[in-house]
Amino acid sequence: MEILKRNEGPEMENIIRGSLWTEKNQPDFPGKLVMPLICTITVMIQVTSGAHSGTHQMSGCYYNVPRIPPRHQSALENIFVASITYASDCALENECAFRKVLDEILFLEKEGVTIVVNETETQVYFALTLVLGDNLRVAEVTGTVPVFVSNIFCRKCKMHRNDTRRRVRVGLALLRTPENYEADLAIDDVSLTGMRCPCIWNGYCTLLTTAWRMRATT
Repeated sequence: MEILKRNEGPEMENIIRGSLWTEKNQPDFPGKLVMPLICTITVMIQVTSGAHSGTHQMSGCYYNVPRIPPRHQSALENIFVASITYASDCALENECAFRKVLDEILFLEKEGVTIVVNETETQVYFALTLVLGDNLRVAEVTGTVPVFVSNIFCRKCKMHRNDTRRRVRVGLALLRTPENYEADLAIDDVSLTGMRCPCIWNGYCTLLTTAWRMRATT
């Protein structure tokens, strides 16, 4: 872990070098050994030539810890299965599909796990820092529209579909912010806002929620 904190070598390209982690680590977890946690949600395609959506497609949710040495991050023993569900359940019953996963993440953040090294017990805590996935899965878990033919289909901005065909730049006024995110949820009209429902990950994870609400969807 000390290697990752140095300002030299390729190890500096790690999530703990980012401003979000350094700004939130100290005030939210004083005196604790905290490890960042990345959650990846991906489709498990039964027919490789088929679409990512379908009645019998499966969705897998995995954890990995980016703070371990880079040479060990891709080892299967360091990638942990959180859940496997039907992809259709994630779309229709999003909160129910991920409730157990979110409860487990909250436990790891608040209670942590005890690790014994050289007969010394150390309490290690984990903080969810990033949620990854393909466009369909990320849209489903974050409450945005999962199809690109919708009027407002982008998770990062509020540009209308017709305007995306002509414009090459996005004005700052169109970018999603915590303020217009809450306002769009209050409007409750997906055709006008592109928001189907609140992101169920908000309210669970310290780093994702307190930094910004909408950026969890980017």
